[in-house]
Amino acid sequence: MIWIGRDTVFRQLDSSMSDYLAQHYPKIWHQQIQCLGALSAVETRQYQRGAGFILVPSTWDVFNYACVEGMAYGRAVLCSDGAGAADLIETGVNGIRFKPNDPQALATALEHWMGLSVAQRSQMGQAAQDTVRTVLNPSVIAQTRAAAYAKLIHQGRSHVKLNDWMKAAIAPHQPMSNPLAFLDYLPLKNLAQYVVNRGLKKLKP
Repeated sequence: MIWIGRDTVFRQLDSSMSDYLAQHYPKIWHQQIQCLGALSAVETRQYQRGAGFILVPSTWDVFNYACVEGMAYGRAVLCSDGAGAADLIETGVNGIRFKPNDPQALATALEHWMGLSVAQRSQMGQAAQDTVRTVLNPSVIAQTRAAAYAKLIHQGRSHVKLNDWMKAAIAPHQPMSNPLAFLDYLPLKNLAQYVVNRGLKKLKP
């Protein structure tokens, strides 16, 4: 299995997610799962088109382009319900959905996939591609959005009760005392390398 994507910081430790996985799952990470890191768009497309299936195990995700891209290339996608794009998938028809943060659900989804015949896998991939072509057709999206705007205009203004999270997000607040505090969550190795590279650029004529 191949994993494509940039490495990220793991929690508040001075370690990346890839380093953490390699340390705690040495027989799996870099062994059964090959981490290729962030690739160019061209390279990523090549892997997506040649994949047997696409796995999107997000615990939480707004939409997830990898899911839609895989479907567009005619690949069956195994997608967590934590990804918003999972709404495009009907399990057993154009992909397979599973519960987020549930290892057993993920294992069951993989077993479901492995139990399919070659013809069934091909049919699922074709259905996934058809879904993207119809549901995400630009004309359909434009019409749906225009209809939503028209409905809101027709309804007129109405009072909407905001939840606490939304209130905190849009309410006026004091400027941050330390706007660079977020750097505390990045590994020192990455920060040092960035500073060195930036310094070298400044020294170039």
